[in-house]
Amino acid sequence: MHTSSGERSFVCAAGETLGPPPASTTIMPTKGILAFCALCAFVFLPPTVAQPMTDKQRKKQEDKLRKELQPYQKWVEEEVADIISAEERAALTRLSTDEERQQFIEQFWLRRDPTPDTEENEFREEHYRRMRLRQ
Repeated sequence: MHTSSGERSFVCAAGETLGPPPASTTIMPTKGILAFCALCAFVFLPPTVAQPMTDKQRKKQEDKLRKELQPYQKWVEEEVADIISAEERAALTRLSTDEERQQFIEQFWLRRDPTPDTEENEFREEHYRRMRLRQ
């Protein structure tokens, strides 16, 4: 509630109008709030220091990576084994999502495309044509 002078006043449960709150109960300064939040974060949040992985955690991570890479292993080991470089192979294994792997494959073929301005990738088409002939 506002009084005629524009000051805020409060009404207690008994219906009595009270004046503005004393200056000591005003809102805490922003610096105080920030300091309080920083202190709480420091005290209550766990540390983010990287812990070395146990053998069990390392094996679990390797198994997960192996499962994720399984569809791409056929591509690497059978389809492009004779044209993929060791650096490209290593780069592919470092990728963490299927989207990144798909982009890698697109870039792989684009780097080998003799006419990148056309829709067809003659190198890729010739590569797969020769694969069919070998079968």
